[in-house]
Amino acid sequence: MLNIWLLLLLIIGSSIADPIPLTSDVKNDSERPIVSVVPSDSTQQAPIVAGQPEKQPRTAAAAAAASAAASAASIVSLANITFNPGPNSCPPSHLFAPCDCFVYEERARIIRCMGEYNIDLNSIFQRLSIYLPKPEKHFHMLYLNNTNISYLGNVLHDITFEYIYFDGASALEFIDPNAFDITGPYVKEVRAFNTKLKQKSLEDSLMGLSSLLHLTVSNVGKCPPEEVTRPCRCEYRMDNWQWVQARFTRFVCGEDSEEDLRMQYVLNANRTREQFAYSQTRRLQIYFERLSENLAKLGWQKRFDEFVIQNSAISEIPRNLFGDIIFYGVKFDNCPELTAIHPQAFQITEPFIEELTIRRTRLGNERWKLRDTFNAITSLTNLRALYLQSSGLNAIPHHAFRPLKGRFQRKLVKISINYPNVRENSIRQIGSYAFYYLSNLRSIDLSVNSIEKIYKNAFSFRWESTEMLTINLAGNNLTDNNIESGAFVELQRPVKVILGQGEFGNPGLRHLEERVFRPLLNENEKNIITLSSSEHPTNGNRLQCDCQSRWIFNEIGKVRNGLRDIMCVSNGSWECLPPCLVFGQDLLHCGSNQYFNIEDVFYSLNRNLQPEEKHFKRFMLSNLQIESIPNKSFGDITFETFELDDCPNLKYIDERAFAMTKQNLTKIVIKNTPQLPEMRFSSFQNLKELAIRFVGKYRLTDESFKSDLPTETLLRLRIDVDGLLPSSIESNALSYAYRPINVLLEHPENIGKQECKLLTLEEEIYAPFLAVNPENKIRINNCPIVCDCSIKWLFDAPKDWWMRVEAGEPNIGLQCDDSRSLYFYSDYDFRSCPKTNLLKYFIPDSESKTTSEKSTSSIISPSSSSTSDSEAISASYASSDTIAITGATTGVDKVKIDEQIPIEPKQQSTQSIAEVSESKTSDVDVVVPESKNEPVITDGEEHPSAATSGVVIKLADVSGASVPSSPAIATSDPIAAIPSAESSSSSIVKDV
Repeated sequence: MLNIWLLLLLIIGSSIADPIPLTSDVKNDSERPIVSVVPSDSTQQAPIVAGQPEKQPRTAAAAAAASAAASAASIVSLANITFNPGPNSCPPSHLFAPCDCFVYEERARIIRCMGEYNIDLNSIFQRLSIYLPKPEKHFHMLYLNNTNISYLGNVLHDITFEYIYFDGASALEFIDPNAFDITGPYVKEVRAFNTKLKQKSLEDSLMGLSSLLHLTVSNVGKCPPEEVTRPCRCEYRMDNWQWVQARFTRFVCGEDSEEDLRMQYVLNANRTREQFAYSQTRRLQIYFERLSENLAKLGWQKRFDEFVIQNSAISEIPRNLFGDIIFYGVKFDNCPELTAIHPQAFQITEPFIEELTIRRTRLGNERWKLRDTFNAITSLTNLRALYLQSSGLNAIPHHAFRPLKGRFQRKLVKISINYPNVRENSIRQIGSYAFYYLSNLRSIDLSVNSIEKIYKNAFSFRWESTEMLTINLAGNNLTDNNIESGAFVELQRPVKVILGQGEFGNPGLRHLEERVFRPLLNENEKNIITLSSSEHPTNGNRLQCDCQSRWIFNEIGKVRNGLRDIMCVSNGSWECLPPCLVFGQDLLHCGSNQYFNIEDVFYSLNRNLQPEEKHFKRFMLSNLQIESIPNKSFGDITFETFELDDCPNLKYIDERAFAMTKQNLTKIVIKNTPQLPEMRFSSFQNLKELAIRFVGKYRLTDESFKSDLPTETLLRLRIDVDGLLPSSIESNALSYAYRPINVLLEHPENIGKQECKLLTLEEEIYAPFLAVNPENKIRINNCPIVCDCSIKWLFDAPKDWWMRVEAGEPNIGLQCDDSRSLYFYSDYDFRSCPKTNLLKYFIPDSESKTTSEKSTSSIISPSSSSTSDSEAISASYASSDTIAITGATTGVDKVKIDEQIPIEPKQQSTQSIAEVSESKTSDVDVVVPESKNEPVITDGEEHPSAATSGVVIKLADVSGASVPSSPAIATSDPIAAIPSAESSSSSIVKDV
């Protein structure tokens, strides 16, 4: 009885002394560096993550008491816990203590259970299951490195993982067959190293893992001696596997590089190519016979993770190549003479190979051996992933994956056959029932081939499944006529068919033929067809919308369920279709080459669509006859992106047409509208991207961005340089914007330097643009600019401007047409150029008081005749500097020097302000503060000028101040005085 009381006191004392924190944001281990582990001969493995706390020995009683105290305290602390960890962050640490969690590069959440003491995994995952919201119950990896756990039961509850890694769990011997019931559909790979698990027993426990691609069970601590493995080599190393360090043993045979292989051909020039290939094949076969004998003599385990033969001249994979040596992964890489695989090539290792990769071979060159190759592949009953890349296969024959001797490939979940580089010998046809017996297949990637024929029942299956199958046919030669009727029938599972992806599509596929694709959509309501039209960089992967496509739309123009990211070509006829087509919530496309009244069309849409259907991610207008978009055209319809494409007769857009959607609008695209002279964007406060291609009359005017309402939303202005002229942008179009803008002058991607359109940065456009806002930037992609006298203004500008202008290749600054950076130019390069005067972009014109009030420029004047333009202007961006500008004044408003901070001169000599103008004016003190929100003040206090966008001016009575003896430097324009506190809140600027 006394012992029980003592134990209770110990528990209470532990919970008080070491309370569990109630806050949710506990620092995780994401900052701990992941380091490689150097294998040693000792059985104890080094820790995987640096910074791991050392294990402290304790008595069994103390460990039990501490565990009980932590469990009790955690239950109490979780009673009132509220948190929202998010998909890329870890939950509070006390939810899964003594395990921990870390996030790698904001992408992967990993739960890690380590140590040598018993861990109650059931309690840990039960807590996570109770207190985590459903979207946060999925993690990237479970990493178990505990030496005490011997049995893993059904403890994960509804917490799911993609990767499971048992590393150094030396006591782990059994896993419950139901341990991964819920996480099974998500698990892609399972690896077990240095455990007591057996391959067969683990496979039985993982039978329900329908997405499993790879299973590795290995207890090999190191490679065999080098004298045993020569001329091949064995590599035992720590590889980065899903952001942790995983152990691998791999055999590598062949040459180190393609150059070494070519040298072997030269050295064996006295033999024919066939003779040399045969000798290489025979040598490889003899090698494995001797390796098996030597490993047996050493008593070495004959199981390894992977075998790779690379840069080899072997001509065939002969029968039982590997003998009794077992590999879990086999890879043939760059074997240009390999034309055949014997049906029994993997005889003993057949039940173990999980991943087969064949890359850069000529397997399809001899058609009569094509069946032998597929028989060899189908003999791998444990295969989970098959990768054939530029393998030479030119067809997938009828019944390609038929079972041999009643043995089915029930674990195969992924097949990838493609030709990313050269497609001369790529897949051209898919036979009937090609994948008929692959009941658990989840992915068929046939993208980037030359498929020109798909036979009836090509994708039919024998057994039903509830798992989604993805069939990728992007980047082929499919047309409206080379897919047979019934190609997508008897699928017996939900299917997603990808006909376009990124830049890859099927250019000849102009319609979705009803005879082919309607049965696919009708068979299962979850079936999906996508062309990824919105992802294509040049508006490809689009359909011709005419009478032949009428079946995919209903009477009001809504696309059928199951069709995703499908668009019509802009210049389609639209025959038999309503003028506006609704592609779900993703796209509203109004096209046709016939005139329609846009107000009537949107009135009909407002009446027929439900309230939740009236918001679209994208609205595209591509009508050939429409001439105007009047006020209130769109009614209650709202959208996030507005695109004008192929509207050759559009002449006017009323800004009020966007009254209901202007708060939702974040992107506008304007191209191929030659009759439209301009469009105003000032009312779109949330606009983040504007893409323009100048054609015909369209241009950016001084009124395009001019607004009385400031916004901090950064606008990315993307301008296609094709069609860009000096007259396309008026001088104050960008500088009048009351918001930060990043201008991107875009050339086509991957353009050659000889094809570049060399641009000049006009001073009258871009100098005031850079002066008005320190967040404004300019970027010219891929191509340099012309660095002649037209760019001297930027050379004379402050260095701050240089950092905000880029051209040419990334990360090299401003690249000129002579391949030099502007940073390496000197005054000598511009010796013949006229002098520049940049102060005019900082001193507001006395006749432009309204512009001054809107912070379109900053006020500055030099304090001495020896100060250059660039030195004076650069001070305007020193966030904590005070710039003094002195002079005599008359009247009530007088200014004097309060503070003077020296300005660091520029290396190169620039034009002095005295050389610019001979007129004399008074000087003024200007202060550039760190904060732009200064209080309104009276004489002698700091006063924020509305005309200077954050410039603070010190005011004091300096009557009697004399003019400096040196000639004052200024432009001929008068300097604006600063109003006193009695002035109106609008801060009207008065002439001095």
